[in-house]
Amino acid sequence: MKRAEDTIRILLADEHQLVRSAISALIETFDNMTVVVEVGSEQQLMSDAAHYDVDVALIDAAIVSLQGLESLRRLTDLCPGVRVVVLSAYSSDSFIRRLFEEGTYGFLHKNADVHALEMAIKKAALGERFVFTAMEQEQFVDAASVVGAAAIQANP
Repeated sequence: MKRAEDTIRILLADEHQLVRSAISALIETFDNMTVVVEVGSEQQLMSDAAHYDVDVALIDAAIVSLQGLESLRRLTDLCPGVRVVVLSAYSSDSFIRRLFEEGTYGFLHKNADVHALEMAIKKAALGERFVFTAMEQEQFVDAASVVGAAAIQANP
């Protein structure tokens, strides 16, 4: 695990060990990024998150069910300053809007390429709110244009 003062520290949450391992190995190839903790469930996310100093939490949507999206807000309460990016193959407007209402900084569709993953982590670390969906070919969209400024302003 590499570490420098300007390194972005990442919490990675996905219910599948193989997927976590693959994403983690990929992130370790990016400059100035390192995965400091991996979790496989919402329960583990809530119990382990406060024990690590992370900048970005990269969370598969399957970890937090639609009914449990409030756990994203609990995560930001537990870890002030963490910026959550949700990965999902599901990208309805209402789902994405709800993610941002719960404090998410970014949404990255699972159909994104490696470059988009790297950019998503960098954007979140810089405090930029964004959406990258399968509909926007290779393009990040300002979250406010997708979910409305009110959803963003309610959760600075």
